[in-house]
Amino acid sequence: SWSSPAREQLRSALLRRCLSAQILKSLATSEGPVPLNRKNASRIKLVFAIPLLVACGMSSLLEAQSVSQAKNRLAAAIAAKDFSRATAAVDDLIEIGTNSGLDALISTGLRGDYYGIERYIGGKIMGIPEGPLLDHICELASKSKNPKARVLLTLVLGTRTEKSAFKAVLQNLFDKDDGVVLAAVEKIQERDHTGAIGFLIEALSYQEKKDRLDGLVAYEIRRALKQLTREDMVRVVDWKNWWKPREGNFVRPPEEVDSDDQVTSVFKEPATFFDIEVPAEKVIFILDVSGSMLKKDPAPEETGEQEKRGGTGVGKGEKPPEPSEDDIPESRRRLARVQRELIETVENLPEKTQFNILAFNHQLLPLTEKLLRPTSRNRTKAINFIRGFKAEGETWTDHALMRAFETDGVRVIYLLSDGAPKRDGTRLAIDPIIDWIREANRFARVRVHTVGFEQAGKNMRKFMRRVALQNHGRYVELR
Repeated sequence: SWSSPAREQLRSALLRRCLSAQILKSLATSEGPVPLNRKNASRIKLVFAIPLLVACGMSSLLEAQSVSQAKNRLAAAIAAKDFSRATAAVDDLIEIGTNSGLDALISTGLRGDYYGIERYIGGKIMGIPEGPLLDHICELASKSKNPKARVLLTLVLGTRTEKSAFKAVLQNLFDKDDGVVLAAVEKIQERDHTGAIGFLIEALSYQEKKDRLDGLVAYEIRRALKQLTREDMVRVVDWKNWWKPREGNFVRPPEEVDSDDQVTSVFKEPATFFDIEVPAEKVIFILDVSGSMLKKDPAPEETGEQEKRGGTGVGKGEKPPEPSEDDIPESRRRLARVQRELIETVENLPEKTQFNILAFNHQLLPLTEKLLRPTSRNRTKAINFIRGFKAEGETWTDHALMRAFETDGVRVIYLLSDGAPKRDGTRLAIDPIIDWIREANRFARVRVHTVGFEQAGKNMRKFMRRVALQNHGRYVELR
């Protein structure tokens, strides 16, 4: 069953073995003792060297055959979504214990075809001890031709404690794929090690050279720098001048009380959506227009909030009566608040932004089927679309998120809703939705920011917070 190249390698090995036997026979048939001259010494060396070379050749041949067979079994199992057979093939490739085995494992198992096997491979890589095989994994993290493999290896290596693994993560700050860079930034923030500061500054400089200081990657790098340094600067030259005298002796000051991880914008008048900055990237705004968005919420001062802030209350231990719907101004209607905010956001979008708006209830109501540049005509089109929102129906948030993640190249999603996902009057379990988002976002590392309403309740709050936290976004709660 061996391939033609394999048979040819075996034939060559056998010929070398015959050559060794011929040399030995020649020496043995000589009359008298064999003189130890240069010629005979070379012949004797060949007698012992050729079998060794043959053995090495056969070993390499068998190794290549084993790797090839295990790789083929893994590919077939992944195609069939056969987890048991796939894990067995993964185990075999790990057990072979060679670089070629790891190459086959990464090239076949980390293509994005089978999420369960990707996680299994990640666990196996975590178990590889420090040494040559781990070094090869670190090399593949930056040299694999598949960006999906580079993302996953960055995430795995970022969890390990070896210096070589952390160095591989730092190196991927300069990867050409944004998903790889964002994965590296995430792991650097988790590691929280000031040894990454110089690399982050150089990575920010790299983004500046590509004219991308106004993009998401540069923004996330500056967030990481703020976390590690407690400083907040926009210009790369300021970062370099600040770091130069401190490199080698930097001691991070304690974190200030009530500080957040937001950084100064590169724009004089940045576009924001409920205080969350909108970068010059491909972005989608997902807006809940279900029936509950018609509700009007009383202002905080109308619900006794001023007592918490030190103002006058109605009496100790007393709660003021809830104002009637008619007493609450129209400006406090949820849908109206969202419309005003989103119109202002659209008016201020950076010129390099590409955007879309996806309204949803029990239907998906997109502004357009593709991302738009914020031209004057497209801004007007979007504003008219926003003004036409009508609140009715249920909250099919899961469908809206699925549509948003189907958008090619999307970098940031803003999700606004006033309720947990529902279907036919029944609240949906949120764990399957959270798991689906994790799987859908494992390569692109899209930032998902969420906005909810305080009065909407704990179920909405729990869902929106989890979505934002898992996807490295912010959760903003409106009052």
